[in-house]
Amino acid sequence: MHSPEINLYISAQLQTALAVLKGLKVNTDRMLTNLLLQNGLLLSEKVMFEIGKRLGKQTAHNLVYQSAMKAFEQNRSFKDILLDDPYLNKEFTKPELDTWLDPINYLGSAPEKVEQVINYAEHSGVLA
Repeated sequence: MHSPEINLYISAQLQTALAVLKGLKVNTDRMLTNLLLQNGLLLSEKVMFEIGKRLGKQTAHNLVYQSAMKAFEQNRSFKDILLDDPYLNKEFTKPELDTWLDPINYLGSAPEKVEQVINYAEHSGVLA
């Protein structure tokens, strides 16, 4: 059994969420800039996963960890560090790394889900 206070609290939270969503403006350029602030380190997990497919999980973990630490400590591009590694350079191409390190390729189904939510909100009148 729910108390009336919980319903009031939820209602207030929903009203706050609606107010935020009504005024929401998406700055895609700034979002991309923010994603790139870490010089590619944000996608180190993706790189480790892809390297692991060919070289094994433990090898991938070691190589990516060493490369990530070097990129961080030297304030260099993660991709440049990976390309400088003779072992990785022999095994993987620059276009492969470019694909793995592009945040657009790491969104999964998020764009479709966002579109579904927006379409629902527009058609239901929730944000009117």
